[in-house]
Amino acid sequence: MGVLPIPAKMYFDDFSFELLNYALIRNSQTISNLNGLIDSDEDGKHIKFLIGPDIAVNDVLSLGNKSYIVSSIEFDTFNGKLEIIKAYF
Repeated sequence: MGVLPIPAKMYFDDFSFELLNYALIRNSQTISNLNGLIDSDEDGKHIKFLIGPDIAVNDVLSLGNKSYIVSSIEFDTFNGKLEIIKAYF
């Protein structure tokens, strides 16, 4: 779990030009469309989303002709509150 230096909303606003719209697919059904940021850290490549969506291991995040299978989930906090969900692939 990471600790954010600023609120997640402010972070996403600062990088709004890099937000991409991913389809969240579970059991071959699209259950949501989410704006996320692709990133990497010491734990690997992931897509960050503002906290809220129900993303689970083995879900698929699809963007055009690319698909990412979620292998693990982590969270980032600001002032002790969960603010970002990171879907590793």
